[in-house]
Amino acid sequence: MQSLIDQNDAVFLSTHVTLLLHSYPLVCGSNGIPYLINLPRGSGHRVKGELYSVSTHGLGRLDELKGTALGHYERLPIQTQAEAEAYYAHRSFGEELWEKNGERG
Repeated sequence: MQSLIDQNDAVFLSTHVTLLLHSYPLVCGSNGIPYLINLPRGSGHRVKGELYSVSTHGLGRLDELKGTALGHYERLPIQTQAEAEAYYAHRSFGEELWEKNGERG
């Protein structure tokens, strides 16, 4: 993120938490990499994260870093106190990862 900020492609806005009715599992994969799972069934927790305003160019760089074209993550809307997007584990393995974690996150 720091390189995006340094190149004026991102600006930190504030810390946000998902809305009370929107809980998401947050689990670690086999390499200790955290994944937010897109299963808003009340099966997880409210997620706290940093909210940034990111340029179109910056979003492209983040997508590349997160491996969205490779099926590692997908960028989707998330309900917080402000309208935003988050990176979730890709649907091809996210739910299975959640199940392996005992349907907890």
